[in-house]
Amino acid sequence: MGRLMIGKAQMTSKKPANLACCITMALMVMGVGRCVGADVQLAEGGKSRVCIVADKDVMAGDIKLPAGTFWEKNNDERLRRRLRDSILDLQKYVGLVSGAKVEIASQPCEDKAIIPLYVGECAKAVFGSPSASNEEKQGWRLVVTGKAIGCIGETREGASYAVYEILDRLGCRWYMPGELGEAIPSNPRPKLAEGDFSSAPQ
Repeated sequence: MGRLMIGKAQMTSKKPANLACCITMALMVMGVGRCVGADVQLAEGGKSRVCIVADKDVMAGDIKLPAGTFWEKNNDERLRRRLRDSILDLQKYVGLVSGAKVEIASQPCEDKAIIPLYVGECAKAVFGSPSASNEEKQGWRLVVTGKAIGCIGETREGASYAVYEILDRLGCRWYMPGELGEAIPSNPRPKLAEGDFSSAPQ
């Protein structure tokens, strides 16, 4: 993920609230809109507290394109597959971290105790677009609340960045291809900080 240095902000020691305000402004300058509240738990006692929600067309199998198909169509299919594979990674690694089985569905679960984790266009419909952007339209937004979580992108590629932001926050690391290159923590009660985060690779 692209990171920027925090810009300068005038700070005063008179009131703690002023310091918090300055920190928030600095984070906005660095391209990560951030408003943080309580933690949201993703699993507990071997049971998932989230359900991944993604559009059916994103999760569909590979589409074989005829020879000579225009590059844009090939690129659309490539980005769709990338987002689908990112969602499958989210399901796999949240499960490995927590020991819980995470479901993928096209609609939120009827059980209101299960938090919907929206990915892609359905997340954009719930939360809106990212505030960050770059020339390649890779801006992403991660929204975490006690009622819903959203992985949003300017494009499907941006949504993939938001998905891996979750795994990064859970401590997952990949140093080389294959299981030997994975460093996946074990945490039966994984949590995400509640807030609204937006950035773009630089």
